[in-house]
Amino acid sequence: MFHGEHAFAQPESWISRGSHGGPLVLVKLSFRDSAPPAPVEIRNLRVAYRARCRIEERGRSETGTYALVECRSEEPELQRQFLEVGIVLLEALTASPTELRLERLVEELIELFRSVGMPGRSTVEGLWGELFLLVSARSPQTLLPAWHNEPSERFDFASGLERLEVKTCMGARRLHQFSLEQTRTPGLAVAVVSIRVEPVGAGQTVRELADELAVRLERPELLLKLYRVIYSTLGKDWGQARLDRFDRIRALESVRYYVASNIPSVSEDMPPQVSQVRFASDLTEQPPLTPAEMQRGGPLWVAALLA
Repeated sequence: MFHGEHAFAQPESWISRGSHGGPLVLVKLSFRDSAPPAPVEIRNLRVAYRARCRIEERGRSETGTYALVECRSEEPELQRQFLEVGIVLLEALTASPTELRLERLVEELIELFRSVGMPGRSTVEGLWGELFLLVSARSPQTLLPAWHNEPSERFDFASGLERLEVKTCMGARRLHQFSLEQTRTPGLAVAVVSIRVEPVGAGQTVRELADELAVRLERPELLLKLYRVIYSTLGKDWGQARLDRFDRIRALESVRYYVASNIPSVSEDMPPQVSQVRFASDLTEQPPLTPAEMQRGGPLWVAALLA
């Protein structure tokens, strides 16, 4: 039995507490005639597609068969994140409340929660720079679908033949790490976005930038992608995203754009046995692109201009 509250997204969905004290979502779906999907039981997450439940709400009781998605973590921040994602999930189901649709969305949730236990694959300041660009750019709705799914991808944003790579640095000089493949890209239009990040107690965290971006996104799929990329990037270090604060005003003043092919690089005349070449390049004295030059780029470059 659950004591629940109606979720705003659907009249036949509820948010309640599970046996472990974590939040859970109950939603009535259109079930398929075939056997239900197998239940999911991983660390921090449990999913049952056809659970027989009794729900009590303000003295009224109702019994039925529901899809049940439960957060089993005792971590308050992860519970908070689950509630936010759970509401997004309900919104995504509103137009098509079917078991098949939920199954696909649960796959996104599974990837998100699995990421929490994995080692981080990038720094907090690197992710902060990418999120800062998303919240500060002209068209985050254009940039977010182009955002990488995995931090290991060669570029941070990709659409058609356009690419964007976000680089962050601390200190007075614009010293950035590159791979040779990022600066020598025949057939691609690649821009590098250089941002100075400065730790400051009154600054903003990754979490706060993500919250700001979330309220501006209308498509639930984009919200799920936002959360998934954050957790897959930080992994077990996701808690640090609540603590590290960087100066947004300083970052805004520091944004510069460069054509990747103009960045000082190592020689391309490498023996065939040499691969995965990485180097540091100082862009401090390098002439940046003007806004007019960025405007002559494609839609992705234009979307990345500051609003």
